[in-house]
Amino acid sequence: MLQLNLLHVEQSDEHVQKKLYSLTEAGVSFVPILWKLAAWTQEFRNPSQILSHETVNRYSSDKTTMEAFIDTLRKIHVEKTIQPEPNWWV
Repeated sequence: MLQLNLLHVEQSDEHVQKKLYSLTEAGVSFVPILWKLAAWTQEFRNPSQILSHETVNRYSSDKTTMEAFIDTLRKIHVEKTIQPEPNWWV
């Protein structure tokens, strides 16, 4: 992922062994592709419904919802203008 410039990694000031990972603009732009792959898997394979049903259906079928999701990812990872709450995407 680092070679594809999808992730940015930096050291944390809190602890010497802690690293902070964030998506780059390329990583944020790659997310809709991952959702499409997940939707394909849900349709043509037999994934765990517990893991995939909620998020795949929501983000794969509605363009406005996906755009809002991508905008939030960009604000969290690239612009760093908001701090996410746990499970903010659910």
